[in-house]
Amino acid sequence: MTDQQLISEFEIMLAGKWKYVWGAAKKGTVDCSGAFVYAYKLYGLSIYHGSNTIYRQHLSSKGKTNEIGLVPGMAVFKHKSATPSKFSDELGDFYHIGLYVGNNRVLEAKGTNYGFVEGPVWKTSNGKTTYLWSHAGLLKKITYTGGIVSMDKLATVTAQTGKFVRMRATPSHTEKKYDNVPVGSVVSIISQTEEWSKIQWGSAIGYMMTSFLVDANTNKEYTNFEETVIIKLNEILKILGG
Repeated sequence: MTDQQLISEFEIMLAGKWKYVWGAAKKGTVDCSGAFVYAYKLYGLSIYHGSNTIYRQHLSSKGKTNEIGLVPGMAVFKHKSATPSKFSDELGDFYHIGLYVGNNRVLEAKGTNYGFVEGPVWKTSNGKTTYLWSHAGLLKKITYTGGIVSMDKLATVTAQTGKFVRMRATPSHTEKKYDNVPVGSVVSIISQTEEWSKIQWGSAIGYMMTSFLVDANTNKEYTNFEETVIIKLNEILKILGG
């Protein structure tokens, strides 16, 4: 199964307003990990029904969400520090699982009162980014077609003066078509040069001067292109387990 096939199955669950029932993994009714069990079964595959075991045994690469670099089709997890008694490690409790589908969207079977819904991976308030899903990983048995190329690098829009920064339709100072992006917004970097970054803000894609972007996790400016390439390569090595 490819990442896009997995995402499509979850989109079907969302559109169909599937119900949440603990322990369920059948058409129209699933729990958080049961959604994965159901989707895998459609393609002749199997995965353990339980988010803690999925994190421990069914990921080829994993880590904290703000460090690993998100890829559409990754499993994302909510976490508590106390490890369930059935596990002998000290990794903690990965008590809930969802599927990251890109553009800061997670699809999940949230609970009895919610059903199958979508929500954000992170939110931003007063320029500070808070991750609602603490861990993420690449799923075994899934072929990542977009893979590293579509990996989201998060950046925060910043400016010394003013409340907005222009995201232009083309990488040109004379481009008259633009959107005003509020300072403090979190955007995804698609590609980057020393002067311009191609970014995604919500559903909109455009170009912003690199000097107006800082790393959403470290607040480090993206002003040195060679250094940015090194950062990207290090993230790729993390995903590949290198």
